[in-house]
Amino acid sequence: MMEAVSFEGENDISYEGSESPLPPAFTLSGEREERRCELWTPSVCCSVCSLSPSTGHLWNTNSNAIKRGDAESYVELNELRGEVWQEVGRWVGYEENFSPASGQWGQSHISYLTFKSLIQLRKVMSTGAVLLDIDDSSLSSIAQKMVEELLLKKEIRSSDRDALLAILQRRRSQFDSNSPPSSAGIEMQTFSVAKQRDMVDRVEASVVLSGVVESLQKPVVAFARLRDSVVMDGVLEAPVPVRFVFFLVGPSNSGMDYYESGRAMASLMADWVFSLEAYLAADEKDLYTAMADFMDCSIVIPPTEIQDDNMLKPIINFQKKMLRDRVRPYDTRIMIGGKGLVFSFT
Repeated sequence: MMEAVSFEGENDISYEGSESPLPPAFTLSGEREERRCELWTPSVCCSVCSLSPSTGHLWNTNSNAIKRGDAESYVELNELRGEVWQEVGRWVGYEENFSPASGQWGQSHISYLTFKSLIQLRKVMSTGAVLLDIDDSSLSSIAQKMVEELLLKKEIRSSDRDALLAILQRRRSQFDSNSPPSSAGIEMQTFSVAKQRDMVDRVEASVVLSGVVESLQKPVVAFARLRDSVVMDGVLEAPVPVRFVFFLVGPSNSGMDYYESGRAMASLMADWVFSLEAYLAADEKDLYTAMADFMDCSIVIPPTEIQDDNMLKPIINFQKKMLRDRVRPYDTRIMIGGKGLVFSFT
């Protein structure tokens, strides 16, 4: 049976003295922290690198990756509820879900995705709008470009344009840091970024929006990568610079589960390898290939009742092998800058 996930520091949420604006690292009870990457999870800290033939050092032939450095991925999922975008989930490797009814964050856990959500996401992505290296600094202007691209691709009607843009620009409702702790005793309060502002450049965020828009004829999706990550006022619960923006919206009669497909995309963006591939993608094809690679490294559990947790143990070693195969040591696009990117599957 997998050991329980907990926070370092006796669940201390002050984060003083931390080197990151993110919550303290997750650890396994009774395990060393460096073994975190052995977890059965799609969000594994893998690295893709090449060796210099003369020195044996790790090199990066892509100047864009050098500028990005060892940025960690932080993801927020917002679901359209009524007239607002409600923050319902966030990821830093692991997933946390927010309950508006209780006003509390649940306990962190490994993301589990439905096969259907991944298939639906991949299908709709094949016809969606992909904008790479745009130079905007506000979510409003980014949304406008995304909508214009959907119109250009004839994914939406001209009559859909203004209404869709207005929906994307609606107010965001985020977690209140003064809300009471959950019954599990783990307080998942907003990040103490003010105390760690000097380290905020080590984190880059992805904004994921997903929900029902009945006026549309079919589900539509748009993905944008900013040339330079930028802090956007009122977009995230913490002033983390945004690198990626994604939205998936459409009518309820389409058969699409917008929440689960939104979670699937958020889990993709939280995955270190996919996030890096999305960062380095030269075109739409590279993005689709990265999604296929993620799915190839995921595991489907048949709809059979699990009688005992021990039945899941063989999956752990099986996935370790898959993750080893996922590392491509001779990918010449990438150089690993140095610290924080070494991991082990042993």
